[in-house]
Amino acid sequence: VDNDPRALTYLSVSKGVGESDDTKSFYDKYYTYMTSVGLDGVKVDVQGITGNLKPFQGGEKPNYNHRHQVSTRLHQGLASVLPSHFNHQDGMTLPIIHCMCHAQEIFYQIPSLYGGERLPLLRASDDFSPKRPDSHGPMLAAVAFNSLLLGHVSTPDWDMFQTMLPDFDEAPGYEVARFHAMARSISGGPIYISDVPGATNASLINETVCYDGTVLSCSELGLPIRQSLLRDPFDPTYGFPIVIGNSNGVPLGEVSSGVFGIFSVVAESKTISIKPKENEAIRSKLEESLLLCVFHTSRKAQVLSNMDDSITVEVPLNRNLWSEIVTITPISNISDYEVAPLGIDGKFNGGGAIVRKIIQGSKLDISVRGCGKFEILVRRRDRERPQQIDKGSFVARIEVDGESLSFVEADLDLIEDVQFLGLEEESFHLVTFELSPSITPEERWASVLFTV
Repeated sequence: VDNDPRALTYLSVSKGVGESDDTKSFYDKYYTYMTSVGLDGVKVDVQGITGNLKPFQGGEKPNYNHRHQVSTRLHQGLASVLPSHFNHQDGMTLPIIHCMCHAQEIFYQIPSLYGGERLPLLRASDDFSPKRPDSHGPMLAAVAFNSLLLGHVSTPDWDMFQTMLPDFDEAPGYEVARFHAMARSISGGPIYISDVPGATNASLINETVCYDGTVLSCSELGLPIRQSLLRDPFDPTYGFPIVIGNSNGVPLGEVSSGVFGIFSVVAESKTISIKPKENEAIRSKLEESLLLCVFHTSRKAQVLSNMDDSITVEVPLNRNLWSEIVTITPISNISDYEVAPLGIDGKFNGGGAIVRKIIQGSKLDISVRGCGKFEILVRRRDRERPQQIDKGSFVARIEVDGESLSFVEADLDLIEDVQFLGLEEESFHLVTFELSPSITPEERWASVLFTV
């Protein structure tokens, strides 16, 4: 009411509402109709209004017991019928978005209502406001830091965004839209777009998802690294960009790569240093000694000797909403070779195409998803001197789902073939193949066999 005095004109607030003894029946009938017309999920908004409701026969004083009863009955009814109507089996998240649900009488019920591996979505911020230039940076800060709490009881929902935005004094519209798209891509939550019909940036969508509709989501929740926690990202002098860490692979299991999202919300140049071990999602899960970090936008790359090596990030001047994604990929020893599978080219989270890896002798098996140009960096190594690179040729035989695609012959002297700045002296060769759209929901495998 303090935020919106118009609420006093609502009869449910000024006069009160009755209590239903059978909210389960209400939601059952409601969602039966929704599924009959093709809907496959639900968003329940303005949940906090239950805190302002009075009992129908109540007096002038608030009846807090009634508020608790209304909230409890509504949520128990909602949670009990949801799985029977919107029971998706293809993810870790239940198909419901809870909005304006952070009141204590609601928030603390969520774990008991949805306990288990599949959690509901909880909105983590205020609404996306496309025409308010001062809202975009604070929104990113809100979803990132609120996820530290909300992530314990839900999958935080970072809200919708638009791929075409008006130009602002602070930043061009395309850069602001890209800022939001990058954030959603590594959030670990859903990605959904609310474009005005006829106003869509197709190239931005192409960087966000695959053309067969596959969303290359991270396997965990995106959370700020420790350096970001107690430093104000809006302080141009002493602040620190919002740096979010996440991982790819099997949810709650094997990690195939790590991801950093760097988001600057002030127009001030900075040089920051981050380390792979600061990413809690991969901190104790990557066993390889050598790592490769790749910058999405600049296509810079760097070989790291361990998790404690530093990655230098240059935040440019006069870029009020600047963002970059850095992927950390293990370099695996496979027979005579050092191999770093990168994932699908041109995607914000291309590493999300790699679910898990299995190494057998000179063969690399990769559980893959999505479609597009798949990239692998390869170099030979001297078996007698593991740290020395042997210049020579190799042949890679590639199969997807058991069907041979091609033989790739490469000469490791052709360093100019590697389109990554900073790897000119590392003797890598870029191996690529086209991953076609999947026609079945079954797990897909790509195999690469290396021979001299």
